[in-house]
This record gives sequence, structure tokens and C-alpha cells, in this order.
Amino acid sequence: FGQGAGSWSVMQAARVVAAVANGGNYLRCSADMRLGEPCTTVAILAPGASTVPILAGMKGVMDRGTGAKLAKVPGVRLYGKTGTADAPGTRAEAAWGIRAGKATTPHSWFVAIAEADDAEPCAAAGQRYVVASVVPHGGFGAAAAGPLAVEAVRALQAQGYLPAPAPESASTAPARKKASR
Repeated sequence: FGQGAGSWSVMQAARVVAAVANGGNYLRCSADMRLGEPCTTVAILAPGASTVPILAGMKGVMDRGTGAKLAKVPGVRLYGKTGTADAPGTRAEAAWGIRAGKATTPHSWFVAIAEADDAEPCAAAGQRYVVASVVPHGGFGAAAAGPLAVEAVRALQAQGYLPAPAPESASTAPARKKASR
């Protein structure tokens, strides 16, 4: 997705955002991702550079920008970037009624960083997870790809990678109406 020379794959987007989530450090791991095999850390930012402004911008996307209307995941803070990418149809998409070379609905994409809600916001690095999604010809990023990324974050939470939401106490739980008979 992307336009012209600015095109990249969803995996490339995830890797760049993962470097931001990791304080500007890129982890180069073996292609087979063998368990226990160490990864090499490559600093991609100049000394003294910080990812904090990028994280603050991505947090703003989720607080008051294009990602603000996406579902919240209790116990988890999300940093995000929504996007749309215009792309003409290709011959390979003819089976879905998309004509090669003709304007189509833009691709929907979304990248997110997820961390525990009690972590320090916009810290240079921390325990974070990155999710990237793309929906070809799905329209706006927050409309199609964003909800998919939120569901992936919920799955990370369900598997114990991210904290579960704090249980409601009696003082914070909403009042319930008594059933009438």
C-alpha cells in the first residue's frame, strides 16, 4: 500500500513501527525465528534522537484523531496511525470485479503499538506489541483496518500478552436496575 515511490507492505510498516516501539532500535532476527535464538539490535536513530514525539503523535491519533472512535481495549493503551492509499485496480483483482488501471476504493491500513495502560505514556521504550492491518480497497483506515487491529490487540490480551482489564469494584460498577416482577 502507499502511493508511487512511497509504497510498502504491511510487514514493512509493522517493522518500522516496531522500531519506534523499541526506542528506535530494530531487531534483526533469524528468518526461521527459532525459539531462544538471539536477535541482533540495530540502532536506526542518530544518537540523541527520540521516538517520544512519534509516540505522542500516534497517541494523539487515538485520543482525538482518526483513531479516536475505534473501540477501546480496557487495560491497554494504543498508539496508532490510520491511513488510506489510493491504488488503481490490477489484473489480479479482476476476479473480484476490479478493473485493471481503473480508480477504485482506496486501501485501508492501520498500524498500532499496544502497551499496558499503567505504563508510562510515550516512554522511550517498554514492553509493547505492534499490530498492522490492511484491507485492500477497504476505504478509510479507521473504518476497516482499524477495527481489525483492535481485535488483534484483544486477542493478544486474551492470550495473556497484555494485561486484562481491572475488575470493577462495587464502588465503580454502574448501578443495576432491579428486575420488576
